Amino acid sequence: MALFTDGAISSIEELAGHDTQLLTVASVEGIDVSRKIALAQEEISVEVTGLLGRHSAPPALQQVVVTAAIKLWHAYRTLELVYRDAYHSQLNDRYAGKRDEYQTLVHWAYNHVIQSGLGIAADPVRRASPPQVMPSAGILEEGTYYVSVAWINGSGDEGVHFGLEVGHLSGRHSAPQVDAANHAVSLVVRARRPRAVSTSRAVTPRNGQVDGLGSVVWTPACRCSLSTR
Repeated sequence: MALFTDGAISSIEELAGHDTQLLTVASVEGIDVSRKIALAQEEISVEVTGLLGRHSAPPALQQVVVTAAIKLWHAYRTLELVYRDAYHSQLNDRYAGKRDEYQTLVHWAYNHVIQSGLGIAADPVRRASPPQVMPSAGILEEGTYYVSVAWINGSGDEGVHFGLEVGHLSGRHSAPQVDAANHAVSLVVRARRPRAVSTSRAVTPRNGQVDGLGSVVWTPACRCSLSTR
């Protein structure tokens, strides 16, 4: 499950699922929805930090898990900010009605967060950074490949994956070498089957030795999957 600090809690596509007019309104009124997503998360982080501070030994914001209630809280807050800007731009009562509707939903979602409590991870696993990928000699079938990496902790809990399209690889240069940037981990994935190859278990450190999946891994542990989709 994603952590509060893993990145944007809601995507533009998810927001458009809540409000089908969002993209049209944003385009007509010149509203940067991505910026509103970030602002809403900044505002919510202040309130979440305040809730954490009520504990005698408060957990860190980095330990907070994105629950369904927090996700709705963020989505409604973002939409409220969008329609607030739209109203101030045109003083259109329709925009004011939508603003007020989402403001009410913000309070509803916040109350659910209070009632259910914040989800706290004792050993949080952050989202992986973008991997650096380069082709190396290998035996994969020619095609377009995708790499996905994620961190795991000692209990086997998995963080949010970061996916990346490697691109088209030829038959002679077909084994992507993956370096998870900023994580001090290096692993090489050499798939042994011509089509989709995906690890459903953790790739654990083996002192640089090649494991059964044909992967060379150094600590810390990382999970990697390679596929052609």
